[in-house]
Amino acid sequence: MKNDLHSLSLLTIKDAYNLLGVSRNTFMQLINNGRIRFVQVNKRIKIPLGELERFINDSLCQYTNITNEDLFYTDSNSTPVPQFNSEELFANILEKHNGKHLQEK
Repeated sequence: MKNDLHSLSLLTIKDAYNLLGVSRNTFMQLINNGRIRFVQVNKRIKIPLGELERFINDSLCQYTNITNEDLFYTDSNSTPVPQFNSEELFANILEKHNGKHLQEK
């Protein structure tokens, strides 16, 4: 295993959150949630520079352009969604409602 002194450099918490450009609270949440690992030297917490690089690489997002066509299922096993004529449906509901209303009088 090759030792890379650059990735073994230990940073203070302040240096680490400043390097990431986040607040101390946000950085501590990342540590407490296990997303950033640390080394404890006596009572001091140190962050390996390589760990910050790993965190950044693992957190990278890729932009994907989603079009309307991507939103429709093309799988032949998917259940087709029925299409409704909302005007006709509303007219039928209104007719049934008015019919019941007139029968009650």
